[in-house]
Amino acid sequence: MDVLPVVSRLSKFFQREDIDLSVIKSKVHVACSLLNDMCNNPGLMRHLSQFREECRDFTYKDIKLRSCGRNFDVGNLCQTYISKIVSNLHDRFPESDLDLLHCFDVMFNPLLAPADTTQLITYGNDQFDKLVNHFASRVDRDRATDSFLEYKYLLHCHRNLNFRQFCKLLLCHHREDFPDMCDLAVIALVIPVSSVPCERAFSCQNRIKTKLRNRLTMDHLSRLMKISLEGKVLKEFEFNRAVVNFNSAKERRDRKSVV
Repeated sequence: MDVLPVVSRLSKFFQREDIDLSVIKSKVHVACSLLNDMCNNPGLMRHLSQFREECRDFTYKDIKLRSCGRNFDVGNLCQTYISKIVSNLHDRFPESDLDLLHCFDVMFNPLLAPADTTQLITYGNDQFDKLVNHFASRVDRDRATDSFLEYKYLLHCHRNLNFRQFCKLLLCHHREDFPDMCDLAVIALVIPVSSVPCERAFSCQNRIKTKLRNRLTMDHLSRLMKISLEGKVLKEFEFNRAVVNFNSAKERRDRKSVV
């Protein structure tokens, strides 16, 4: 029994590009349950007892153990370590936040919408109330409630789309029809669930800010990173238009070439 595989699986899940919000809550709960079960696992206790017997002279496999008193309790140490990991997971993923992620998934994931339109009347009502209450400063409750049933029919009509695809469709084509749901969709799209954008940004920064370009300012670096991450690919870039815009942006004095 080892905590590393459990934590590694959870870490790899959050390294995906497009994370399914509906399974985040269950993933965290399963990881915490597996870690808690380790403390009561007879096999782990036997292994720890064997480890304690082999370390009577504070040496394990020819490695000298330091900072260990003669009466150190390896079982209690292991339980404390696991409890700290579980506690950190609960701090990182509070139950209230996990519930909100589930609400966002119900509201904006067409794949979860019922196939039977008669079920749309009650579908997502509890999740809708939670989101509207939590983001009361951003949402007009009366206006959102009046259009909510119509919105659910729209969700049902696009059951072939995933969470992200539907949010983009909603923002591009139905902003005037459902302004409050669009505001919630914007929030849903920018929730930093995956670690992929962060890792990609660090890689981009390291490519741009090299030892030869270490004098780049934060503003200049930020602009270059945005171009690299979100700009057009080189084949689609209009160089002639860029030169015209650059020359017209500011008056520049002519410099004579040095012979």
